Amino acid sequence: MPTPFREASPEAGAALDECGQVLLFAETLERQPWLCAVGFRTDEHDAQFEALRLCLAFRGGHEFDAAALLLMGAPRRERMAEGRTSNGVRHVLSAAAGREIGAGACIAALFACGVPIRRIRGSAHVEVGLSATWLHELARAGTHKRRVT
Repeated sequence: MPTPFREASPEAGAALDECGQVLLFAETLERQPWLCAVGFRTDEHDAQFEALRLCLAFRGGHEFDAAALLLMGAPRRERMAEGRTSNGVRHVLSAAAGREIGAGACIAALFACGVPIRRIRGSAHVEVGLSATWLHELARAGTHKRRVT
C-alpha cells in the first residue's frame, strides 16, 4: 500500500524519499559511533578518527545510497561465512553500482538494511551474513557492466 505522501505528486514523493535516505544515513551514523570512512575504529588516534568520521558524514551519503539500493533485496544469512567480509562486499557493490563505495558507507548500508554483521576483533571490517550465490551473481553482473560501458 503506498504511503500518503506519494499521492501528492511525483516530485514531492521523490524529495521525501531523498530526505528519508539522508535521515537513515544520519541515524545509522548516530547508532554506530565507532564507524568512520575506513570502517570501524581500530587504533587511530582521536584526531585521526574524528577526521575519518567527518569524512564519512560529509562524503559517504551518496556511497551509502548506492550500496543500500543494491542491498535492500539481498538474501540474508544468519550464519556468517568465514572470509565473507564487508571489504569484499564493498568491492562487489562498487562494481555493480559503477562507482566507488567506501568501507564505512558499505558497513552503514549493511547495518541500515538489516544485513547481519559481526565485528571482527582488531579489524575495521565486519563479517557479513549475505548469500554467497547472490554475491557471485552481483559480482558477475558488475564485471559485465564494467566491460560493456
